[in-house]
This record gives sequence, C-alpha cells and structure tokens, in this order.
Amino acid sequence: MIAELLHSVGNLTRAIWVGYAEGSSDVVSVRSEYNALASQNLGLSHASVTPTIGKALKDGTQKADFADPLTVLCVPIGTSPGQAIALAMELPSRNVEPFLLVAQLASACVTRFDERSSLRAIDQQADNSAAIAELMVELASSSDMKDASLVAANRIADHLDASFVAIGHCRPFPWSMDSISDNASMTAVPRVRIEAISSVSDVGRDGEVTRLMVEAMSESLVRFQSLGETETRYRRDDVESGLMQLAHRQLAASIALPRIDTYPLITAKGIVIGAWMVIRDGNSSDDTSQDRFASSVGGYLSEALAMSRRAGESPLARWGNRVTATTRSRVRAIALGAVVAGAVMMVPVPHRVDCSTVLSAMSQRFATAPHSGILKQAFVRPGDAVIAGQQIAEMDGVELELRRAELIAHRQRASKQVDVQRTLRLPAETQIAKLEVDQLDAQIDLVEHQLAHLSITSDVDGVVLQGDWHDARGAMIREGDVLMQIAPLDRLRAEIEIPERELPYVRIDQSIRLTLDGQPLESIDASIKCIRPMSEIRDGQNIFLAEVELENEAKLLRPGMRGRTKVDAGQKSLGWVMFHHACESLYRSIR
Repeated sequence: MIAELLHSVGNLTRAIWVGYAEGSSDVVSVRSEYNALASQNLGLSHASVTPTIGKALKDGTQKADFADPLTVLCVPIGTSPGQAIALAMELPSRNVEPFLLVAQLASACVTRFDERSSLRAIDQQADNSAAIAELMVELASSSDMKDASLVAANRIADHLDASFVAIGHCRPFPWSMDSISDNASMTAVPRVRIEAISSVSDVGRDGEVTRLMVEAMSESLVRFQSLGETETRYRRDDVESGLMQLAHRQLAASIALPRIDTYPLITAKGIVIGAWMVIRDGNSSDDTSQDRFASSVGGYLSEALAMSRRAGESPLARWGNRVTATTRSRVRAIALGAVVAGAVMMVPVPHRVDCSTVLSAMSQRFATAPHSGILKQAFVRPGDAVIAGQQIAEMDGVELELRRAELIAHRQRASKQVDVQRTLRLPAETQIAKLEVDQLDAQIDLVEHQLAHLSITSDVDGVVLQGDWHDARGAMIREGDVLMQIAPLDRLRAEIEIPERELPYVRIDQSIRLTLDGQPLESIDASIKCIRPMSEIRDGQNIFLAEVELENEAKLLRPGMRGRTKVDAGQKSLGWVMFHHACESLYRSIR
C-alpha cells in the first residue's frame, strides 16, 4: 500500500524523489523505488535527506534547501512521532503550498490505513484469544497426551483454515540462548514422534508422509537449537525459503501443498517437548494472522501438552524427565563443583590414626605378708601415694608374744632336764636334752624375728594400685599373700590400642599426640617405642598394643588414666583420608 501511495504522489506532484521514513530522531530509514534514480541524477543519498526527515519527525512539517533549485519537503504521518513522507522537487518559485496539500492528503491516507490495520489486528487478536481459551478448556478435559494432541490439532486447523495441523513430541531437553553460541554444550535433538494429525484418527507411523513430517519437525528443532529460530517457514514460490529446509521441501512436494510452517513446543522453563506444524494451500489467508496466532498459542499449547504428558507418566518416568530437564547452567555448576571438589580431594593432608589409650605402670612392687597371722590394720587404700619406707599395714603381735612366752617356758624346762641328765651321768639323754634346748632357741629366734617385722612398708615411691585391706581388720592371712600392689610414678607406659584395620599405617618411631580425658586442654608428644606382636581383645575388638614411655616428673599422671592418641601416619590425599575406610569395606564386601 505504501509503495502504491508513493508512486501516486510522485506522478501527481512530478517530484523527482518521494520517500517514506519511519524511526526516531537518531535512526531514520528511507524507502522508495525512486531512491536509486535520485541518487544517480541529483547526487542525493540517505546521508543528505535523512537529517531533514529526522528533524521533521520532531518539529512537524519542514522545508529545507539542499541545492538550488532542489527542495525537500517532509510531512509527518499522524500525531505520533516516528513516520514521515518526504518529497524532493525542483521549485524555483519556492511555492510549496500545493505540494504540501498533496503530501498532507497522502499522510492522511496512510494514517487512515494504519487505523484500519490496527482495528483489524485487534479483532484478530480477540478471535485468537477466544480460540485459545476454548482450546485450553478442551485440553484440560483430555484423558491423555494423545487425546490432547488430537484435540489441539483439530481446533488449530479449524481456526487457521489449514489443510493439516500435525503435532509431534520428543524426549524433553533443555534450551537456552547460551546454547546457540556454545556448540560444545549443544546436545543432539531427540527423534520426534507424530502424536496427532488433524482430521486423522489413527496416525500411521510407518507411512511416507508421516516420516517426512518427522524429518521436517526434527529439521525445525535443529534450526531452533542452533540458530534460535522460533519458526521454520517454507514457501514453494520463495527461492530463499528453501535454504536449510530440505525436509520441508520434500514434504511439500509429497503432499502437493505449497505452504508449511513449523514451530517448536517450548515451555516457560525452557524445556523443548516437541514441535507442531501447519500445512496450507495457496488460497489461505495471509501469514500475519497465522504468525500472531502461533506466537500467542505456542506457550499455552506447550504447557498444556507438557501437563498432559506428566499426568500420564509413571513416577519413575517423571523423575527421569526432571533429571533430563536440568538446565545447562546447573550442569555447568555441578561440573565445576565436581572439578573443584576433585582438586580439593587431591590436596595432601596429615593422616592421623585415632586410637584409645590407657596408662599403666612401667614396673610394679608387691607388698606381701611376712608370716602367717592376723592383720591388725591397713593404713593405705588403692590410689593412695606412698613413699619408700612408709608403713602401709601392720600385723597383730599378740599371738606371737604368747607363742614366745610359751617357747621360753619350754626352754627353761629343757635346760633343767639337761642338768638332771648330766647329774645322773647319762650321756645319751643329756645330748638329747641339749638338742631340744637348741630347737627351742631356734623357735624363739623365729618368733622374735616375726615380732620385729610386724610392720609392712613400701619398698618404692609410688601409688597403691590394688589391695584394699582397710576394712579387713582381724583377717587371717598366710605367709606370702599379696596385700598390696604398688607402682612407681616416675615413669609410666601408655598402651595405645591400635585397631586391626589401622595397623598397616602405624610404625615404630612414629610421632604421637596423647590427650587424656582428665586433661583435655593439654597434650603429650612422644614416639612409639614398640608394637606388641600379639593382638588382644578389648571391648569386643581385636586390637594391637603400641607402647609409649612417658616421663612423670610432676606426678600428675596415674596408672589407669584413659585418653585418645593420634598417631601421625604421614601425608595422604584428603580424599584418601576421608574415604579409604569406606572403599576398603566395599572391597571386602564384594570380594
């Protein structure tokens, strides 16, 4: 319409050049079939005419002289800025009123045409909205995805007066604008499956036409994924429309219809679920109405079909689709996180073996009963500290005193018997009596020795480990019975309980750090002196004992104290330290 109007204005005014401009004061484009002629004959170009047109867009009708007798006349179109009609004429008399009237009439025609076009577009938009609303209502009541696809194909074909409308589905895959420039992260387009064709109750998936439709939809999805084109438009009479549209051209030739338009089905979250196709003959309405309807219905149709698809899927399939629909940015973030985590896992860190530990005495002394008798009193209990020579218990000497008195009386009688036998001059009997006296003397010496050792003392400085006789006064004890066990405190031994699975990583002379339960804020550094070759069972676990000698000058350590020891087993990677136990357990379970 604009081209015909410009041609008529040019004939009526005999203007050398007539142009139609649209844009802003910064960017203005001039379009006219006379542009080339004006540029050749008068030296006019967009660079000379455009500034005047741009000023006219803001200030209204304007006249400007470029080269006498050339005059350029610009008339704005309508009340909104952005459009103008320009005339370049030879006017020696500078009388522009008649030509201004013609230009204003042309501007009024363009304005009227725009208004009618706007009203027509509003009516079409209303019809499209009503059709989309009816379509969504019917799709909501569909039983499954196939039924929803057939309903959508039939309703869209009726609204667009199309020969065929086909809807195809594929395995959902994500798409974003970043994937256009990032070819490395671009995934292959899944194969499309035709779900419904308008006016066709049963789609033959093995037919030639169905195969060509599948290829055309796949071709459209490839163009959308790689180029971002939301529409693949094929026109048999358009030479350029056949570029990169081999499948569309083959389909058009097979069904003998000249117009095919294919659109991707993409949800609001950027998930592509398929494509839909409109096939029309040459007598159908213009493309503008279809483009508006397609741009409006595409999002609603994609969401409705995606919902129908999810409703018919099993929970396992829905989970699989959610995994597949992960956005590329999230995949990159996960991949980057995995790389960073892998690098962190390779960082060398100290490998420390954590073990339970108990303190024990390096040597022990035993306080025993010097003779059989009655215990008179015990002065210490287990846990009490003692020094060398300290009395720790006492035997009762009453019975020994009585025994000594009895023996002394027997000796006196035996001595008298010796004198009597000597007086009677009986050598043999005298000798026997002397032997009896000697025996009694020996017994008296033994009793006196026992009386001299009624007190039991400690041989060393240390602590009482065992032997609680404090409440056992009057108890009968036999010679050699162990009354108390005493251990020196100047040096102690730490017994490190190494689990069997950690034994390969522990060696003699490795450094350890001991923290006692009773002294959590202090630690003791030492090194392993030996590892016992035989294992022991403690607390139901098979362990090996490693020994560490500890100095105890301050006498703060006691045998029986417990704590935790960390054995420095060298440097290992962080991942090995964290997961080697799990890997070993898994290996043992599957071996």
